[in-house]
Amino acid sequence: MQVEVEVKPPYNFNLSMDFMYIMRNEPFPCIWDGKCLRRAFDIHGKILPVSITCVGSVDEPKIIIEVPNCKDHEIEIVREKVIFLLNLDYPLENLYKFMTSDDALKPLINRFYGFKFPRMGLSVYEGLIKAIIQQQISLKVAYRITSNLVKKFGKHVRYNDITFYNFPTAKDLANTKVYDLKTIGLSRNKCEYIVNVSKLVAGGNLNNIWRLEDEDVLETLISIKGIGRWTAQLVMATIMGKDIVPSDDLGVRKVISKTYFGGILQDGKTVAKFVQKKWKKYSSWIVAYLLYADRCQQL
Repeated sequence: MQVEVEVKPPYNFNLSMDFMYIMRNEPFPCIWDGKCLRRAFDIHGKILPVSITCVGSVDEPKIIIEVPNCKDHEIEIVREKVIFLLNLDYPLENLYKFMTSDDALKPLINRFYGFKFPRMGLSVYEGLIKAIIQQQISLKVAYRITSNLVKKFGKHVRYNDITFYNFPTAKDLANTKVYDLKTIGLSRNKCEYIVNVSKLVAGGNLNNIWRLEDEDVLETLISIKGIGRWTAQLVMATIMGKDIVPSDDLGVRKVISKTYFGGILQDGKTVAKFVQKKWKKYSSWIVAYLLYADRCQQL
C-alpha cells in the first residue's frame, strides 16, 4: 500500500536526510541509501517495513510512503509517525523570515534551503538511549554503536531481500545483561544507565512526560541516573521539539562562538543566555543550521 503526504514547502528531502543519517546503509534504525529512507515501524505489535521517498521539487515536494501488506488504519498510523519523525509540518517560512534579519544567518537560507532536521527518534525513550550513547564520544563512533545496538537487540523484518529495523523497546533492554550490552562497544557505566532508563520506561515512569511544562520535563529527566542536563536538553530539542539548546555541548559552543564571538570559545552559561535573548523560539533550528554549515566546512 502507498500513501502520499503533502509537505508544506520548501522541503529538501535529501539535504535533510544527509544531515541526520551520516552513515549510509547502517541502521539508526532508519537506513538512508541516498534515495530512500527505510525503517520498521511497530504498529500494535506488528512490525511493518516502511519505505520513504520524495518526489517533485524543493518548492513542490511530496513524500511517498510504501508499506506492503498493511491495513488502512495501520498506514494512517505510519503516516503520522513519518510526519513526526521527519518534522514535515514545521513551517520554515517563519524561521527564514527571522533569519533574514541576521547577517550571519541570512546566507544559510539559500545554502540549506528546505532543510528540516529529522527528530532523533520516534519516542523520548529512543532519544534518551541514543543520547546516552553519544555522551563524550564522537558522533561517528556513537552512530556505529547505535547501529550495533539496533542490529543486536531491535526487532526487524525482511521484505524483498531488504532488512528493515526497529529500535529496541524499553522491555527489550530492561532485561538485558550489562555484559551483553558491552559487546556492542559501550562502557560499563553507559550499559548500566541504559538498563536503568529502560526499566523506568518499561515500568511507565515517563508516561506523562509530554504533558509536563519544560522546566518539569528537564527536572524529571535529570533526576534519572545517567541523564545530565546536556542529555536532557538534547532529547527535549531533537525529540520533543522544544525551543531549547544543549548549551554545554562543545559543538554548539564552538559554532556560536565562531559566528558571534570572534572564535573565542564561550562557556555554556554565556551561550545559553545569548541564545535565549537573541533567537528565542527559533533557537534549536538555528543551531541545527549552524551545525550543518560547520560540518560541511570540515568535509
